[in-house]
Amino acid sequence: MRTVWPLCMLAAYGSLGAQSPATDIFLIPLRVESETISLGTPRNVTAWPGYDNQPFWTSDGSAIYFASVRHGNQADIYRYLVAGGGLDRVTATAPESEYSPVVIEHGKAISVVRVERDSTQRLWRFPLDGSQPAPMLERIRAGAA
Repeated sequence: MRTVWPLCMLAAYGSLGAQSPATDIFLIPLRVESETISLGTPRNVTAWPGYDNQPFWTSDGSAIYFASVRHGNQADIYRYLVAGGGLDRVTATAPESEYSPVVIEHGKAISVVRVERDSTQRLWRFPLDGSQPAPMLERIRAGAA
């Protein structure tokens, strides 16, 4: 028998008015034994009254990166460690917001869609060693400018 963690399941829990909807990310163990598949107990990995969405698994399945709105309307990227249940804030960039994290460069960085102060949306690279983030495609922009 082996246990694998399938892609996260999202569940909506209402609305925050004009803000993003309140959602959570769950992990559900999937057990495969011969030709039988069974689901384990769901684990709420965010349990926060705000927006938690857009999960991205690391290639080794040890962590999930996701966008979370925890302070007003500003979104940051968080990392959930599957084995120990630890939660780390990866970006803290008020008033800018980051969404859609993707692990790049063999786990050395993440790319995100960043909503800048003037509402411009661009693809940014955030090194996971804490060094300075930078736009990936300087001249390509979406939204206001």
